[in-house]
Amino acid sequence: DCKNNIIADDGYIYCEIDGVKYMIKDAKAVVSRQDLSIVSAIIPSSITYKDISYDVTAIADYAFYSCVDLETVIIPKSVTKIGDYAFYKCWNLEDVTIEEGVTEIGVGAFQECDSLGAVIIPKSVTTIGDYAFNNCWALQQVVIGENVTTVGNTVFTDCDWITIYCEAESQPSGWDAGWNPFDYPVVWGHTHVYEDGECVCGSVEQ
Repeated sequence: DCKNNIIADDGYIYCEIDGVKYMIKDAKAVVSRQDLSIVSAIIPSSITYKDISYDVTAIADYAFYSCVDLETVIIPKSVTKIGDYAFYKCWNLEDVTIEEGVTEIGVGAFQECDSLGAVIIPKSVTTIGDYAFNNCWALQQVVIGENVTTVGNTVFTDCDWITIYCEAESQPSGWDAGWNPFDYPVVWGHTHVYEDGECVCGSVEQ
């Protein structure tokens, strides 16, 4: 900042590494608000700043909000939470890899990601927030891991081409009654292929 301090007034260190911005505090790094021009975000499990290594543990709320040029995201297993509206209005986001380790997908996290065609939600995820995939018009396939115990309201609306593949045998009691308000096709008891504990991203078959 103007005072030339390393630590900002809010207690965070802000830095940019390999084109991705982070904020560091309490020996952890969080993916912070990005430049709107970002095209690709290959997020590592850890970053090194001034010769100190920090695990990347979360993606902040609104981190990629309206980054309309963003096309590719890889979220590593060190990240446990994808924040609220983290990728909201990333209209050109086509390829998202969520590695085993994420436990929470926040409210509206991928809302209005118009170009997103398929998402595999790994077994580590337990919570999907309200509106998480609203208005993802190109979305055709979603795999929901068997350990998702909480799903919010209207997670899928205006996803008219979608089929939802759930590894649970039936709807868990913790899922909101309005999670799929348009009654899009759901396949319960779906088995997806995993290698080394991670989803193998590719075509989804019943």
